[in-house]
Amino acid sequence: MPVPAGFLEAARPLPVEARRTRDPDLAVPEDRVMLFAGVALALVLPDGDYRIEAWTKDGPAAAVRTVSIN
Repeated sequence: MPVPAGFLEAARPLPVEARRTRDPDLAVPEDRVMLFAGVALALVLPDGDYRIEAWTKDGPAAAVRTVSIN
């Protein structure tokens, strides 16, 4: 699944992580990518419900997105 568009607008490198919606915040992500300005990547996720998050040292970089993969 492509990384949601809201994360692609970052001007600096941005780590994006996908965790199952029921997993705790510190759970190991199902997938993680490092986005660079102007580069679109995909997350490789098995079926399920996920929350997609991106953080910087200053806190959340964008609103959390939830997605369902079937």
